[in-house]
Amino acid sequence: MERYSVVYFTLRFEEENAFDLTMDENIILSYSGDPYTGAYNVKPDFYGTTLETESKFMTDDVTVEPIEVARVSNTSGGTTVYIGGV
Repeated sequence: MERYSVVYFTLRFEEENAFDLTMDENIILSYSGDPYTGAYNVKPDFYGTTLETESKFMTDDVTVEPIEVARVSNTSGGTTVYIGGV
């Protein structure tokens, strides 16, 4: 899979002794390598997870879901927090 991007830019300083630089030449960025085909949605756990993304192209953002947290009243008048669910 190859992707290309074309970048155009103009640089202009508007002060005394300033210069104006315009580049009309296309700058092409070429990407090569394998696409990432793993999960883009990750559920955290207490052991850790590694996404095998090194030297791969990713087509979307990775979403890490929040850790489930439950809060309940306890007999001492306080709140007990369960991390990772009840």
